[in-house]
Amino acid sequence: MTIKNDTQLAAAFRKLDAIIASGFEGNKKKEASFDTLTEAISDYEKAKGYNDFSDAPKTIGEMLGRKMFERKINQKELAMLLDVPPTRISEVLKDKRRLTFGLAKKIHRRLGVSAEFILNKA
Repeated sequence: MTIKNDTQLAAAFRKLDAIIASGFEGNKKKEASFDTLTEAISDYEKAKGYNDFSDAPKTIGEMLGRKMFERKINQKELAMLLDVPPTRISEVLKDKRRLTFGLAKKIHRRLGVSAEFILNKA
């Protein structure tokens, strides 16, 4: 799959959100669609320079803040997306709580944060 313009990018994000909302974990077909979409989105964003951040996130909290901004969601919505209590999200955003393996996995799969970033910053 190749994304060629911002309209297709927006459509890809809508499809990605629908897959996440439907609960894709454990469903091979949905997991494959999720992976395909995240790769296509990432490739398009890199090609357009969208991911050329001189102020790249240095912590998990900063990365989650960026993901909230990108998706235009608040802490409560992020907590629902990741299926964790809002207080836990608040603590992670402030870098006052370390990630559990389960939460790290959800951040990787549901938000598309690279496993390398999570392992290096956790």
